[in-house]
Amino acid sequence: MFRDPLVQKAWEMREQAECFPIEVILKATFWLEERYQQTPEAQTAIAIALQYMVLAMRRAHTSPMLAREYLARALLWRDDAARCLTKRSPAVAPPQSH
Repeated sequence: MFRDPLVQKAWEMREQAECFPIEVILKATFWLEERYQQTPEAQTAIAIALQYMVLAMRRAHTSPMLAREYLARALLWRDDAARCLTKRSPAVAPPQSH
């Protein structure tokens, strides 16, 4: 359905989370952000990006400005996840001189 796997997963999560109030999702997102500050990991950053995408989808019709803010945050967290993965990947580490 979607070309971006993160958007596809967010869409699926949005459908599953329809019964939860937005405030609950937002509170869970803030909790994840606090956890990330303690131990930065790519998986946590991806989870936060997904949460913000779900929030953006849920707010798109009622508050377009807020939806844009959530989407912007989702993109920042996706970029942060990519940075975390790049830091740990030995394939992209600079060659060491002997």
